[in-house]
Amino acid sequence: MLHLQQVNSISIVKVKESFRKIFNKKKGGGGMAKGLCFWQRRKTSNKKGFTLAELLVGIGILSILFSIGAIGVVAYQKRLKLTEMDGIARQIFISAQNNLTIAKETGAWEEIETKRKEMAGASDIDAYFGQMMEQPSDYTESWPTGAKNAEHEYRYIVYNGNSDTQSNTILSVLLPFASIEEGVRSDGQYIIEYDYKTATVYGVFYTNSEETISYTADIVGANGLNARGGRGQDEAGRQIRRNYKNASGKNIVIGYYGGAIAQNLT
Repeated sequence: MLHLQQVNSISIVKVKESFRKIFNKKKGGGGMAKGLCFWQRRKTSNKKGFTLAELLVGIGILSILFSIGAIGVVAYQKRLKLTEMDGIARQIFISAQNNLTIAKETGAWEEIETKRKEMAGASDIDAYFGQMMEQPSDYTESWPTGAKNAEHEYRYIVYNGNSDTQSNTILSVLLPFASIEEGVRSDGQYIIEYDYKTATVYGVFYTNSEETISYTADIVGANGLNARGGRGQDEAGRQIRRNYKNASGKNIVIGYYGGAIAQNLT
């Protein structure tokens, strides 16, 4: 009988231990599962995104900033280009004036005057020496040096890429071959104003635009540089030259050198 009670006691103890293990296992597993689920929910709740309205506002702000930056870049490029065009106009001015001075000193200008007398009429003279023009708008009585009371005959010659103009006009004297960099002499477009009577260059306009420039329309026309103050060497004049638009509405950056600022070279 005692033996049976001991066996029963042992069995009860084992059953209790078994229940305890099962309970602990379930309790631990359940706690781990709950912890895992809580962590996943927390991680998921921390994932924040942008709404459609926020994205549209961001894109709008970026577009505005890009537009402002692009306008600044274009304006800076135009400033650089005008500086280049003005510099080339100055090179042409100096070379043309030097060649006229040489022609005067060597007697070559007398040969040119003789050639002029032999021409049949005004049309031939205009074709070779260039068209007559009015006194430049920025003319000063002190320029050119020594010509205050001199007789004047202002003319302009246009080069738009036609090689015949270089060899069959006064350009053969103003800018002969090798007198200046050939890329400058032949690739761009330029207009040279000069005084035939005093053999003095007055001004030079230059551009490398593909748009053909015209003296009567783009320089002295009603909406040309003259009327707008484009000969000025101040910021206002430079702004007009870099933002100039021709009759077709095309922007042409036109460099200029001459007038009063050129007195330092005479």
